[in-house]
Amino acid sequence: MKRFKEKDGFKKHILIVDDEFVNREILGNIFNQAYEVTYAEDGGQAMEILRERPYDFALMLLD
Repeated sequence: MKRFKEKDGFKKHILIVDDEFVNREILGNIFNQAYEVTYAEDGGQAMEILRERPYDFALMLLD
């Protein structure tokens, strides 16, 4: 399973997009030990993050 979480010894990045703080925190706590987690409060903020870092994320979780 480790091979899916890491590439060349580095954790893969995921983006969690949810308007509820508690939902972002719960998902972040589930994934943060295995992945580098970035959060966005809404679609607009997510798009800004993706424009700045278009190739960083292996997965995006949307509400």
